[in-house]
Amino acid sequence: MAKERTQISLEKLSPAVRAQLDGAPKSRGRKPGSKNRPKTKRYHGFELGKPRGHRVRFTYHGEPGLRVFLAGDFNGWNPEGKQLLDTAEAGTYMVRCLILPGRHEYKFVVNGEWILDPANPQRVCNERGDWNNLLLVE
Repeated sequence: MAKERTQISLEKLSPAVRAQLDGAPKSRGRKPGSKNRPKTKRYHGFELGKPRGHRVRFTYHGEPGLRVFLAGDFNGWNPEGKQLLDTAEAGTYMVRCLILPGRHEYKFVVNGEWILDPANPQRVCNERGDWNNLLLVE
């Protein structure tokens, strides 16, 4: 059984009802010609659903049993955002990240202390007068 729709002329409505209709939210349906895409989600500072970057491997060599994290402008300088995992080689920590193309600054956080990457000689001065490692991703 088909439902019938009734057409109502807006001129016949009272000014108060017309004002309510003008302030009513618009239809939540899909816009013509667009796809239903999920909202962008964030995970440890990285946006999911966005164009993928390049896979970059970060390695830190130190003593066994350390807690090593990666912090940089690509994850909001979160000191516990991305943990480097201990590899089979004792004292070697590694993590792989998807980094968008561009110029990025980063540091390692080893047991709560901010440390420069000794394997990367490229460094830049930050606004605090301290040094950060520089990473160029093409």
